[in-house]
Amino acid sequence: MLLIHSMLAGAFFLVLLAPAWWLAGSVLPPAARPFFRLLCAVGFTLVGFVSFVNLLGRVIHQSIVSVVAYVAFCVIATVILRRRFPEGFRLTPLWSTWRSWIGPVFLAAAFGFPQWLLAVSTNYWDEVLPSGIYLTGINQFADGLFPPRHNAFPEITIKYHYAFHILAGTLKWLTGLSANFSIDIVSTALWLFVFLFVWFWLRELEFDALVATWGGFAVLLSGGFSYLYLGRLESYKTGGFTKVPATADLVHKYDPAKGWLANIVDAAQVPSTHLRNGDGSLSNLPWDIAGQFQQHAVSAGIAMTVFALFLLVTWQRRKEFNIPLAAATIAAFGVLFLGHAVFGGVGFITAALCLLGAWLRQRTWIRFLRGAVFGAAAGALALLHGGMLTRGLAYGTGSFSTIRKSFGYASGGIMGFVNWNLAGFGVTLLLALAAWALHLRRRDGANPERRALFVAASVFTLFSYFVPHTMFYSSETSGIEQFTEISKFFFCTHLGLALLSVFGVAYTLRRVHWGAVAAAFPLAAVMPLAFCYAGSFDAKHHWTGLYRSPYEYIGGKMNVEVQMGEALGRLKKSNRDVFYDASQDERIEGYLSGLLMYAGSVFTLTPSAFERNGVGFRLSEQVVAAKLAQSSRMGRLLPGAPEGAGCSWYYGRPVEDMALAPVIVRSRFDKLVGDGYFVKRHQVGARALFSIDKPTLDLDDDLELHWQPKIVAQTRCDRDADVPRRAQPPDPRGLRFDQASQGGARRDDPALRRAIPRGRARGLPRRPARRHVLPDGEEDRGRRGAQPLDVDLPRLARRRLAARVRALVLGLRLPDPRGPRPRRVRRARLLPRARRGVVAGPRQEDRRPRRGREGSAASVRGPLPPGLDRRSRRVVPQERDRVDPERDRHRQGRVPLGRAPRRHPRSRRLRRRRLRRDRGVAADQPDLVLAARPRRPDRAGGVRNADLDPRPVRLQPRREARPRLLGAPRREDLRLVLAGALGGPDRAGPAPRNPRVRQLVLTGTPSGAGRRGSGDGTGSCLTR
Repeated sequence: MLLIHSMLAGAFFLVLLAPAWWLAGSVLPPAARPFFRLLCAVGFTLVGFVSFVNLLGRVIHQSIVSVVAYVAFCVIATVILRRRFPEGFRLTPLWSTWRSWIGPVFLAAAFGFPQWLLAVSTNYWDEVLPSGIYLTGINQFADGLFPPRHNAFPEITIKYHYAFHILAGTLKWLTGLSANFSIDIVSTALWLFVFLFVWFWLRELEFDALVATWGGFAVLLSGGFSYLYLGRLESYKTGGFTKVPATADLVHKYDPAKGWLANIVDAAQVPSTHLRNGDGSLSNLPWDIAGQFQQHAVSAGIAMTVFALFLLVTWQRRKEFNIPLAAATIAAFGVLFLGHAVFGGVGFITAALCLLGAWLRQRTWIRFLRGAVFGAAAGALALLHGGMLTRGLAYGTGSFSTIRKSFGYASGGIMGFVNWNLAGFGVTLLLALAAWALHLRRRDGANPERRALFVAASVFTLFSYFVPHTMFYSSETSGIEQFTEISKFFFCTHLGLALLSVFGVAYTLRRVHWGAVAAAFPLAAVMPLAFCYAGSFDAKHHWTGLYRSPYEYIGGKMNVEVQMGEALGRLKKSNRDVFYDASQDERIEGYLSGLLMYAGSVFTLTPSAFERNGVGFRLSEQVVAAKLAQSSRMGRLLPGAPEGAGCSWYYGRPVEDMALAPVIVRSRFDKLVGDGYFVKRHQVGARALFSIDKPTLDLDDDLELHWQPKIVAQTRCDRDADVPRRAQPPDPRGLRFDQASQGGARRDDPALRRAIPRGRARGLPRRPARRHVLPDGEEDRGRRGAQPLDVDLPRLARRRLAARVRALVLGLRLPDPRGPRPRRVRRARLLPRARRGVVAGPRQEDRRPRRGREGSAASVRGPLPPGLDRRSRRVVPQERDRVDPERDRHRQGRVPLGRAPRRHPRSRRLRRRRLRRDRGVAADQPDLVLAARPRRPDRAGGVRNADLDPRPVRLQPRREARPRLLGAPRREDLRLVLAGALGGPDRAGPAPRNPRVRQLVLTGTPSGAGRRGSGDGTGSCLTR
């Protein structure tokens, strides 16, 4: 299949090349080399295809239709032109002169091999940025969506130069290759085209073969002299994107223990290094030329710029207006902004200044018409293409330019400026200076095209060089240069110096031997080759192999991200489907989501870094804030959130993600899955992909039937219902208690008393606990002041938290938090005081205590559970009304405790029978604390933990009823409240017989328990 797709791609290219071959023959002189005509045809194809597809695609918002339309146009044009000009389509001259072009082709392959090796060995910066469109834009184009959109904003066209994405997306659509491989193939083809075009263009301008070879080599691999400053060279993990990085980001500094070559390779790990000046200041060096080619938009920008400069020089040479050549030049410079905005801007200014200078030298109507038509037509065409010139309210103010107070991108004074230039540009800078010095005396007046190229290259170089030295980009009106985005103008400087160095080499060869010029090749290639080697080989000097993506294979197995992405690509309904990733905290740092890589044209709901604060294609603050609000609502699973955000897929790990979510979110997720709102479409390992098939506006209706609290089993507890320090569960009010050695507020601190609402809170006695002796002889003083309070929540939040927990347990109706305090009512006991002791094991469930009544404490071994007093052998009342004086005296310890009232045997049997159906579970960070012990402990007095069932609790009600939340509730009402919160009979099914539940202490409250449809999440204490 790959071979078939490759043949199809080859035929596609030939169809596009056929009319361009005829056009190149009509523009070039008859004496032009046939292979150079082929290269010009490739340039015309590049300009025409990108221009046609972009202009038509922006109108119809379809990429594949635009491509097919251009293919049909080329077929029709080829048929018509072949009938009228058959001699213009002959290929005999090309095949007959193969000896003249086979050598340069091999040179191009040799000089381009390091760049290709780096491209296929690593993802580098562009391919997998977490918020870039370098892969997603290609996927969108291959799926028919155009222009490319932001990863989190399918309705907003991205503000970017995406000509490269048109080329790579077309290749992906034709061959079925991944976006990574499509990028590598297109980049390699553009590098070969640049070298060959420069070589044959210089040969057409009558330069020697050595000079032409240097020109092609300098464009690809000419670096600076930074290897001569190794002792002052520093590399930072920011990669050179930060103008003055922090000291903590340092990854390389000169190490005398290492060799010279090892230090060079270590310094070349980042595309832009920093030079430490003599005064201690730090200067950011220009990007290495190998690093800038790895930014794939730059490779397209350089290729299109070289071809546009050729058309400009050829157009200026003609004495007549030449409408076809003028149209081709205007089209090339108009689409150049879409190739790369910096190259487009510098190229447009260069062409305008060259045409203006030509008119000033000789003021004729032809030259004036050239300049006027070019400026108006190329400017209008660039605005129609959009790209970085796109305007709209959705893009905000963006970045703006600020004039520097002093000249110079570098720092360190005059010597720092000189060292910065030599370290950044090296041999090409010296040869360009030689060309400027010798051109006036040695220029050849007989070749006006060479003179026009020298002028255009000089203007191109000087303008791109002085812009970063005189201004910089300010981010968010800060007025401070934080990033090095303005240094991208030095990309153009590299290209301009490489073209000017050709004249320096030509003038130098007139006086020196060619061997001296040949020495410039290795001097210029040291840092680019070191950069390619550092990215392609590991620390042990082993090749890293062909790169695919960071998610491809882990441990020899296909990664889950790849499988889930391919599944979403098969299941998605359109090329604008939006998914919500619930486990983004688990994503690999610094990489794009696997679903965006492998699912084709899909979009995420959560904006990433550059979409929030990136320089260049930033968005409006209002647009980003609205998207973040939609993502937050989807994260809380609020009713109507998927519809409001246009989200149609939910992706995450149901078990792991829900374990960290609040109880209200877990309950909503349980209802979404159980009632068919979310339908599981694919699952691999712990991750699952759900499609959203139903509207969720009624999500919170009857949510109490899906309540999903977490519970923990307290197998050992002291008098205050606290578990041992090594297994402390969270406090029922959601507060955390640390050990006394850590300092903090004491339990009897008055500030702590004011933070707790009225009434007794479990675990916080109003007076110090009495001293008593445990059965095993260990003394316990009731933790009097032993646990300080770690007050993480504000006082008002703690009061509301405790009040809502007490309201659910006691059946109180809470008024508005800003209103008056609620009227106190008589409290209800959760369970009979006689049953607050123990539960039986599986084989002891029918046995009775050995002696005494059921509420007697004599039959209990081990640590005392809450509610039992060993001295009185009676149950201590745990819940009392404050207004009862008798109970106040009990609380203050002024009267002996009374006997617990006996219960009817039948009620005890029924209650025991209900409890046997329940099950206990042990989990961290519970929403329900389940205190469980065997009713009859073993003879050693310990607790048999093996008898505890780790399965979740399911309390089954006998009938469905709405909870009564006003007044003192009956036990039957309270049992229905808990049953409705934990699940109904239609969901849980028959529960097994398991009598291991002794006590339930609530720590969470449902937001909608009592108000039908109140699902905004404001009522959940855990959410707040």
